[in-house]
Amino acid sequence: MTDNEIINKAIQELKDSEKLYKMFQDFSFMIGMKWEDDRFQKIRYLLIKSSPFEKHTDHALKFSEVGLEITTNNQDWFEYKKSMQPKKDIAKWIGIGIAGISLFWNIYQGVINDKLKQKNEKLKNDIENLEKKNIEMSSTLKKLNV
Repeated sequence: MTDNEIINKAIQELKDSEKLYKMFQDFSFMIGMKWEDDRFQKIRYLLIKSSPFEKHTDHALKFSEVGLEITTNNQDWFEYKKSMQPKKDIAKWIGIGIAGISLFWNIYQGVINDKLKQKNEKLKNDIENLEKKNIEMSSTLKKLNV
C-alpha cells in the first residue's frame, strides 16, 4: 500500500469506529505487526505526521481538525487532496490574453510609427529640395526682370 492509501484506509476505519480514537494495532493494515517492527513504527509515524490525524496517546490516534473536515465534507483522502489543488482561474487567463493582444498591438503601432517617421523624413527632404528650387527659380526670375 502507498502512503496515501494507508492514510485513506485509516481515515475510513477511524470514521467507522465507535470511539473518538483508535489504537494503532486495531487498524486492519497493522494486524500482525508488533510495536517493535520497523514497518509498524514507520506507518505509525506517517499517520501521526499526516494532517488528518493527531496523537491521542503514544498508542492511539484521533482526528485533527483537518481530519474532521475530511470526514464531513469529502468522501475520502483522495477527494480532499484533489479539492486542495488550485483551480483554473478563467479571469487570469482572460487577463493574460488581453495583455498579449495589447503587447502585440503596441509592437504593431511601433512598427507603423517607425514607417511613418521614415516617410515624414523623406517628405521633409522633398519639401526642402522644392524650397531650394523655388528660391533658385525666383532668383532667376529676378535676374530676368531686372
